[in-house]
Amino acid sequence: MKKKNILILFSIIFFNTCMSGGSAKNIPVERDRDYCKTKYPVLLVHGLGFRDDNVIIRYWGKIVDHLKKKGAAVILSRQQAYSSHEDNAKLIQASIMKFFDKHPEYEKVNIIAHSKGGIESRYMISMLGMEGRVASLTTLATPHRGSKVADEIMNKVGSERNSIVKIINALALLAGDPVPDAYDAGQELTTTFMENFNKAVRDKDGVLYQSYTGIIDGEYPNPLWRKLWENHNRLDGPNDGLVSLRSAKWGEFRGIVTHKNRNVVSHADIIGMHQVTGVFDFIEEDFMAEVVHELKVKGL
Repeated sequence: MKKKNILILFSIIFFNTCMSGGSAKNIPVERDRDYCKTKYPVLLVHGLGFRDDNVIIRYWGKIVDHLKKKGAAVILSRQQAYSSHEDNAKLIQASIMKFFDKHPEYEKVNIIAHSKGGIESRYMISMLGMEGRVASLTTLATPHRGSKVADEIMNKVGSERNSIVKIINALALLAGDPVPDAYDAGQELTTTFMENFNKAVRDKDGVLYQSYTGIIDGEYPNPLWRKLWENHNRLDGPNDGLVSLRSAKWGEFRGIVTHKNRNVVSHADIIGMHQVTGVFDFIEEDFMAEVVHELKVKGL
């Protein structure tokens, strides 16, 4: 792969601060103030590259306000944008326990996690003794089996001394990460690391695990994301530009999220970060409200 393409791919995956299953379709959400009023609050866990308190890019688009209007209690995870799974899992745990301290009426949370946040949430549940405080984990476009693109990129990067890693860490520090570690964040998304991770971090009984993902194709409007899709497709088949369909499936796979029966929901679109792609068709808040409503129906 040409060096220029490697740099572009690396910057998209590790420097976002600068910028086949069934079908899970958008379903019109009822005008019900309690439509998303689940038994347990909803914890939204962000992924790599952006913090959920970023004032320029709204990580969750219109989702937070919409869920609250529909009756959901919503918590944000506040972990680092660039860190190891373990370190971020501890920060997510701290956010949950801080919430419980203020709201002792709740016993558990429903976690909805995007991208790398899904891996960090799995670690927290299984390795930090949090299975009794989590009712469900829903992952969105999470690379549970790693990324073959990350394999290529990290082979090129080589070590934490790489100048790109240093630049990312410096900018992440400015964006709010107290101790960013872009190298570990990238290394822990490789297929070898995740293969070992999955052997050690086992799902816990009593927690509902389910997953969704979007995919795009060669007709996606954004040319850079088409290039990302093309490269990923060559390495690992259908994907959303950053995560393959194969890697995104975990627990009960609820399907591929589509828009008007088309595969146009990218890694960023599924949670409303349309500023990153420039494509605004997908209505992320309606999709997420349906996900939360189904948790309510399950009694969670």
